[in-house]
Amino acid sequence: MGRQNGVVTASSLSMLASLWLVVAGLPVFQQPFAAVPEQPAAIALAAGEVSLRRPCLRLTCVGAEWEPPAPATTYAYRDDEQPVVRSTLPGEQRGGTALQVAVSRPDWIYQRVDYSRAVTGYGIAPIRNGDTTLQIEAGTGVRLQPYLDKGTAKLGPIARGRVLLEQRIGENADLKQELVIETGRANTYVHNALGVDMRLMPQLRLNSGLQIEHDSAGDGGRGSTDMLGNLTMQRDFGKRASLTQQVLVEAGDQGMQLRSAIGLQMLLRPEWTLSTRLEQLRDDTTNDGAPSTQGSFQLRRTF
Repeated sequence: MGRQNGVVTASSLSMLASLWLVVAGLPVFQQPFAAVPEQPAAIALAAGEVSLRRPCLRLTCVGAEWEPPAPATTYAYRDDEQPVVRSTLPGEQRGGTALQVAVSRPDWIYQRVDYSRAVTGYGIAPIRNGDTTLQIEAGTGVRLQPYLDKGTAKLGPIARGRVLLEQRIGENADLKQELVIETGRANTYVHNALGVDMRLMPQLRLNSGLQIEHDSAGDGGRGSTDMLGNLTMQRDFGKRASLTQQVLVEAGDQGMQLRSAIGLQMLLRPEWTLSTRLEQLRDDTTNDGAPSTQGSFQLRRTF
């Protein structure tokens, strides 16, 4: 009946497959799952009591943020970090141990008014764990003074964005990169800085950095780019005194400037601080490149 001229029809094959599934598979689907021992497997699957997905025992991510929940967990927050929200991972077996992930939601609204600008904006931190921090800010406002604090060249409305990445490298080094973009009526200003802070000894620290600044209105409207490099060595003498030696190099379209300085800061009393600084400057654009020396002395009292 299922053969036509010696050929088995598709309907016959489907009937045979269904019959085999009922005979062979029925004993299997009648057996219960360990998570729901009181129900047959077929009923537990239909009711959504169990899942055929394999249980996830551990996930390893770039930031190692997926971890099994631990009772009485304690978190050490930084000053501006919001509480951690616990959420359950998808695909877990009912009745089993759930895996959870710490989700940080440090969103904020900021307002800044000073001598250079007045800006209101919104910030988020999509990455924030023990070793890596990524912050993104964007806002609008008014430029009050031209070119101050990484700004544009003309007073008026501005749009400003900032991206900050901080990465811990080992036990004694930190990497920091900051990108600031501000655009206004006359130009767009871009500031990109990369720095490394290393603690060589408990009292000795080395800081190096490279900055690239671009002004679209510089060089007569053709745009100009300046590069600045710095190398700073700081030696602490207890909690009351520190000695700093610094080398700064600035190179741009107009020439190169080299500045070397040595400074001493001392805490005389809890409210009195003494700071001295000796600096040598060599600028290709002034005084025919001849070096000049200057010093400073400051005594500050805190009320």
